[in-house]
Amino acid sequence: MITPNTITRKQAKELVQLLNQWTRAEIMSRLGRFDNLEFADYFAIKIEKENEIRKMLFGTSDMVLLAKKLGLRKQDEQSKKTKKRTK
Repeated sequence: MITPNTITRKQAKELVQLLNQWTRAEIMSRLGRFDNLEFADYFAIKIEKENEIRKMLFGTSDMVLLAKKLGLRKQDEQSKKTKKRTK
């Protein structure tokens, strides 16, 4: 996991390179030609680059683990309350 205090020059260069590749793939996935499904290839590359960036920054690219780690997902213990039926 990278933090602003622990990032090295090499990691910063790699992160900038990944962000550039991700940006190019994002643009081409939106502007790519539809007749030969070129945009789909770029969309797949975009997803791969997003995963690499998340892995570098957070140590994992698994969305469920990241949601728990960032406090965005409620614990499974908090289930919906059931109403009691009265007759």
